[in-house]
Amino acid sequence: MSTPAPSATATSGSETGPRPVLVLDTREAGLAAALTGQGVSFRISPLSAGDFWIVDDSEPTAPPLLAAERKTFADFAASNTDGRYREQRARLMAMRGAGTAVLYVLEGSWSVAESRRYGTLTEPNMKRLLARLTIRYGLPVLSADNTTATAQWCRVLLGQLRDDPTVFHPESGSIAESTAGAMTAYTAALGVVKASNRTPAAVAAAMLGAVPGLGEKRVAAILAERSVAQLSGMTAGELAGLVAGGKRLGDKLGAAIAEALGFSGGS
Repeated sequence: MSTPAPSATATSGSETGPRPVLVLDTREAGLAAALTGQGVSFRISPLSAGDFWIVDDSEPTAPPLLAAERKTFADFAASNTDGRYREQRARLMAMRGAGTAVLYVLEGSWSVAESRRYGTLTEPNMKRLLARLTIRYGLPVLSADNTTATAQWCRVLLGQLRDDPTVFHPESGSIAESTAGAMTAYTAALGVVKASNRTPAAVAAAMLGAVPGLGEKRVAAILAERSVAQLSGMTAGELAGLVAGGKRLGDKLGAAIAEALGFSGGS
């Protein structure tokens, strides 16, 4: 995955070595204003996943050092209802497979009585979703009271990566080990992908290739029509109806793919 081209407040100079730079998605006007108020430099560019990245300007074709999805409580609840949550989660996990540190920043605060509702989602149900996101999928969630606090997190993360671009690498240096326990099929798939081939496309193929009975040709046929993000938003029944190699996948494979991609009917 290549990093976005500079479009605002680009850094310049002849310094050598890693040069971590903060990049915001074009929709992040509020975060941009908060960062400007705190004197934090950044660029603005359309991002393929997440709401802000930290990239290494010295390696413009390398995957981002870090990618984050920013959500208010209301938006997190809405994304679970309309299906964006699973798609966004899958995109971040694919980026993690390519070597990017990924996380969520959740803006808001819990009520003492846990009595608030966000659409159809209660606070206890939101906590269940967040627990699953963190424990099963291994995606960290940073808390922020508001957008100003998110900007402060951006400043902290950027500072850490400028001090040491490897600060968020797993201790063992293994992507699969760093996600152990998060998603068995996903981490098993990453374990067979060589480090030099950990592109999002290669990781997607490895994820599906780990499903027993699917096979390389079917994997290629499926990914030629749909992305992992799209597949992760489908139910087991919808996956079963997909046609690959001229044949319907069927209920058994549909259920196996749904389990590998973490679908459980609502989270």
